[in-house]
Amino acid sequence: MLTIQYLQEHGHQARVYESQLGRIQNVVEWLIKPGILQKPYLMSMGPGMHNTAPVHLDPWGHLYVLGMMKMMPEGSVIGISAGGRNWLSLPCLPC
Repeated sequence: MLTIQYLQEHGHQARVYESQLGRIQNVVEWLIKPGILQKPYLMSMGPGMHNTAPVHLDPWGHLYVLGMMKMMPEGSVIGISAGGRNWLSLPCLPC
């Protein structure tokens, strides 16, 4: 948290990397609600990377990513850095 405060005090915005649904809620509870992280929230998702949410060619992988996007706090700028062999169709997801 001190790193985030330091960055923001010096005119930089911290990017938060989230790879699982539960971690998004942790960011909200620990950083946003106490007022530590300031808007715009730079949220980056990494589905399909090692030890993260899987991405499959079936609809469930896409629904998981869409669910992560819907859980992002209001005022977020969302980026996706997908990995694995099934990520090619993810850029076509609606925001």
